[in-house]
Amino acid sequence: AKRTEVADVLSQALVHLWIGVLFYFYQGNSNSLASVDLGAGYVGLREYSEVKVALRMGLHAYAGPALAGARLFCALTTAPSITWN
Repeated sequence: AKRTEVADVLSQALVHLWIGVLFYFYQGNSNSLASVDLGAGYVGLREYSEVKVALRMGLHAYAGPALAGARLFCALTTAPSITWN
């Protein structure tokens, strides 16, 4: 039973990681610096602010993987407790 619980946790982590990567590329992101969408950082700003632009660009690029990671965290914390002893 203990081995299957560990396998379930690992398989859930792998699936959520895969979904996060899927969301990243589904939004049009890629591994190339030439294709970074800078416009997402500037939408709605009245004046330039480096911090705001950087945060907005990061949020735009990594929102999908962050949501998948948050969902994994919620799934693991609400699951029945697993003893690692």
